[in-house]
Amino acid sequence: MWDVGELWESCSKQLRDQVSVSTWMAFFDTLAADSVDDDCLVLTTPSSQVRDKLERNYRGLIEGAIEDVAGKPLGVTLVLRSPEKGRDSN
Repeated sequence: MWDVGELWESCSKQLRDQVSVSTWMAFFDTLAADSVDDDCLVLTTPSSQVRDKLERNYRGLIEGAIEDVAGKPLGVTLVLRSPEKGRDSN
């Protein structure tokens, strides 16, 4: 099993190299890792607009980075972060 923070940090580094700075800042920088199990990494985002844009345009890129880092395919679930739960709460 992976440490969720370490897994997402490694994935983030890979993703930063694959998107523009403006795309990173607008969509990816707000993501936070919530949990991981044998099948799925759960990421949280503060807004439905960001979640929807990532789902539509970047899901494959995110899943590819997760597979590269984890060494096997994992699903990704994007959920809205509750207002009281900050990015660094893990």
